[in-house]
Amino acid sequence: MRKLRYLTSIVLALALVLSLGTAAFAADAGGITGEITGGSEDFRDPVVPDTPVIVVPVEEDEFPLNTEDHFGYIVGYEDGTVRPQGNITRAEVATIFYRLLTDEAREEFWSDKNDFKDVAPNAWYNTAVSTLCNMGVLGGYEDGTFHPDSSITRAEFTKIATGFFAEADAAYDGSFSDVRANDWFASAVANGVELGLVGGYEDGTFLPNNSITRAEACTIVNRTLGRAPHVDHLLPADEMNVWSDNADTGAWYYAAIQEATNNHDYDWLDEDEETEEWTEKLPELNWSALEAEWAGAYGD
Repeated sequence: MRKLRYLTSIVLALALVLSLGTAAFAADAGGITGEITGGSEDFRDPVVPDTPVIVVPVEEDEFPLNTEDHFGYIVGYEDGTVRPQGNITRAEVATIFYRLLTDEAREEFWSDKNDFKDVAPNAWYNTAVSTLCNMGVLGGYEDGTFHPDSSITRAEFTKIATGFFAEADAAYDGSFSDVRANDWFASAVANGVELGLVGGYEDGTFLPNNSITRAEACTIVNRTLGRAPHVDHLLPADEMNVWSDNADTGAWYYAAIQEATNNHDYDWLDEDEETEEWTEKLPELNWSALEAEWAGAYGD
């Protein structure tokens, strides 16, 4: 198990070498109202990722993300869908991780100021982007932009997630046909595999420059937090938030999406904390109110 720490400035170089995914679109109004909803484009069915080695943080007092409270960080659409195969924007990813910060980390790094030409002070994602950039989690591009509405790639997302783990220094072994040892993301992919956060596809590819799907993103977030949902240990359907396009309990992402969209209490079924059992559905959080509270507490 790797020691965890706060992210440092070494990750600031991340976005200077990021390569954008092929799809870009404007974030919908959900972000403005405090809901993370993402996009609606259709992608091919993802191949089942490798079975993960569950990563459970062992020094939670040093980990900047909340690994104890299992609150939902994705909100569905008004039509009752959650769109697991839709994509997710850079602004939305920043907002997810901002909301997942511990109170201590949020207080230490809170900011509403950045130098990006395309992140306005009144943008719904400004504080999230500013805070995570202040932490060193995110960065912009050489032209002074952040590209908040561009979809995030699998390589970019993997780089961010693995950056939360200290001593993540696995050497890339050439296991994916489309990841070269000299690619900027090769070490992140190697670390992601070693940590059990990511997997490739059955054809031996990783597809680093493909836009990550919402299902894949939720799976990686859950693993980064040490969450371990299992389809057989959720709540009854009539006690959960459910989605018309996440109704197949046999889909590889079913439990991951439920984990990401439901506030719940839980118990561990085993000493190694490899499987969680949901015990109660908890009330929804008012993210807009919470973000206003944080701004009042930490702002100038």
